[in-house]
Amino acid sequence: MPLLLTVLLASAPTSEVLADGSVQVAIHVNMAPDAVRARMDSPTKIAALTQAPGIESERKEGECFLVHHKRDLMIYSINWHTRACPTELGLLETMIQGDGIEEYRADWKVTPDGEGSLVQLQVTSVTALPVPLSLVQSTSIKESKEGLVNLKAALEGKS
Repeated sequence: MPLLLTVLLASAPTSEVLADGSVQVAIHVNMAPDAVRARMDSPTKIAALTQAPGIESERKEGECFLVHHKRDLMIYSINWHTRACPTELGLLETMIQGDGIEEYRADWKVTPDGEGSLVQLQVTSVTALPVPLSLVQSTSIKESKEGLVNLKAALEGKS
């Protein structure tokens, strides 16, 4: 395989739909895990690195954060509140209350991967809207992959 193709494939995010219906995406970052986690220690920092829209506010509560999310869809807005807490490997965000969404969970993990890190995001998202789960999953994969590409570029100074 040509070197350029090998490099491009190594930097591309991977994705899969897990048996529980959640989606998992991952990407390699050329940075030590502790350094990555230090840059990803709050939802707003992660949103800035991934260029993800939708965080209306974030408030510190002990070691955790209370987060208000809002996404404007074509004819409907979805609002949900989460609690995001640090874990040994990253940050776990779980839904407290939602309007237009029944379940939301985002688990960020950063683990050693060769001389860098593997950044993984596992997302469970169930809307209260009449939308097929497969559409929610494919949208989640697309947005998460784009976010991880942005995250990698920001962390590696390529943005």
